[in-house]
Amino acid sequence: MKLYHASDVEIDVIDLSKCQKYKDFGQGFYLTELQKQSENWVKTVLRRKYGKQNDKIGYVTIFEMSDNAVDSLKNKHFDKPTIEWMRFILANRDREFSDFGDQDNNQLLQYDIVEGPVANDGINATLNLYLSGTVSETALLERLGFADLNHQISFHSERAVSILEKVGVYEVK
Repeated sequence: MKLYHASDVEIDVIDLSKCQKYKDFGQGFYLTELQKQSENWVKTVLRRKYGKQNDKIGYVTIFEMSDNAVDSLKNKHFDKPTIEWMRFILANRDREFSDFGDQDNNQLLQYDIVEGPVANDGINATLNLYLSGTVSETALLERLGFADLNHQISFHSERAVSILEKVGVYEVK
């Protein structure tokens, strides 16, 4: 399986300590199966980091992973947006979260790999409506059913990262 990582730098060595905390699936190294999504994300990263008018170059680093290599790792997979997926993301993003026994999350990095839909900006707006009490969980899922969802797979342990093999890189502007 080919996976793509978007960044403003080329990735030679994956350093999990440099990965951001409080992401959808917890602190980890994020990739996607969708090449076009990674190219669009490079542009977003460059815009956020350097402003709308920049002449910076970003990179898509390509990795390969054997499908059966994940069998020995602790994985979590979400096929589509569900209440469980939504609660998992909200718990991982919450900087004050402390309910580790009752709500499934990956803040303590108990999963090696987590895969599922991306909670993009449009989905974030819908999640905020839920958090404010404006929409119910049922209405939230109904709205998410119409969203154009992207894919993400995150690696959270050295064991997980070790199954990735860098096979290429290319520039995106």
